[in-house]
Amino acid sequence: MTHARPGPDEFDDDPSDPLGDAEREAIRRKIDDLEREAAEGLDPRPLGSVREPMAMPEVLRERPGSSRAGTRGGHGGLGGGEFGGGASARAWGVGLNFGAMVIAGGVLGWLVDWLGSAPWGLLVGLLTGLVVGFTRFVREALAANRSMAGRGRRGPM
Repeated sequence: MTHARPGPDEFDDDPSDPLGDAEREAIRRKIDDLEREAAEGLDPRPLGSVREPMAMPEVLRERPGSSRAGTRGGHGGLGGGEFGGGASARAWGVGLNFGAMVIAGGVLGWLVDWLGSAPWGLLVGLLTGLVVGFTRFVREALAANRSMAGRGRRGPM
């Protein structure tokens, strides 16, 4: 037995409906306001008709006299590095480096296992990758603390 999906008009006279006409009208006005607000924020040019890119927002522009411009090339801090990555980019790099060392050790151990030493090659490779990755992680963390101490800031501890 199949039932047809009820339409919106079938619910208008529902006695258990907690919303009155005033509340419904307020909700409709709010939805209309939100739709109008969203439409105002859209680019009015149709897709494909744009000949030049839109202007870059002021927030994303880097001014020559700003505090970020002078920190290029350093490690850590805001705006360090060629692309302005700073401490966040350095942290991602350290984490990805650690993961790469573990994966590389595992792959090398797996290749050694083809010679007939299974599973010892994989286990030794993974352990070696963990040790090398952790050693590099600690060295990067110590270097970051030294660079922050050199600028008069305390590291996270």
